[in-house]
Amino acid sequence: MKLENLVLRENIFNLNVNVKVKSMEDDALAFLIEENGTFTIVLRKNMPVRYRRYLKSIVRHELCHAKDVEEGLYDLYMRKTGVEALDRYAAYMYKAYTDYIAGFRFLRSYGWGAYCQFRKLATARLRELPSRCGINSFLKSLKHIAVLSIPTFQTRGWKNNELYKIIIDDFDYIRRKDNWSRRSEALLLETLALLLFLKGSIRDLPWTAELLNLKDENLCHKWISRIHFKSSIL
Repeated sequence: MKLENLVLRENIFNLNVNVKVKSMEDDALAFLIEENGTFTIVLRKNMPVRYRRYLKSIVRHELCHAKDVEEGLYDLYMRKTGVEALDRYAAYMYKAYTDYIAGFRFLRSYGWGAYCQFRKLATARLRELPSRCGINSFLKSLKHIAVLSIPTFQTRGWKNNELYKIIIDDFDYIRRKDNWSRRSEALLLETLALLLFLKGSIRDLPWTAELLNLKDENLCHKWISRIHFKSSIL
């Protein structure tokens, strides 16, 4: 089936977004861009054979992203702080959060059977990541854990499971904020908190957040209360 026909068919499930599709060389399987109110789903050219069985799921996921952006649940880009390391890690946090939010729409729009297929893709991608510990590996895996956490967190057996659950719980707190500006700010604070937590410096969170003009007292209190929680990802 042609990509255009696949997108057209999958776009009718209560989505109906203004969307096109194209393919190009890229490391990502797919991503979304927007120009003048029209979304374009960009799919990896020469999709690896092992992922072609999931093409429908990938297209559906990107359509859900487009509808989320259209409804203002998030933007295609994160706010930046100007601190290079923090902004780099926050980009991973953004991907995990937006995949989490899009996952709920995927489940509502296409049903549990279709979502189970998408979960299989997330599991396959998760198993391909390096097994070594570290903040990069942890944050890269978080987007796949987010997919597996819908409708409820049920990812027993993965390393760092308790820390994953903490962040997914925080995503539920963040998504209740009333606009993307506040959610984006909270995701930056979440990233900062995670970095300080892993360094054993979580008590520095309030003043560091203030220095970066990141304001969310509830989120700060949540992280400081976790001071005795142990993690071994580094």
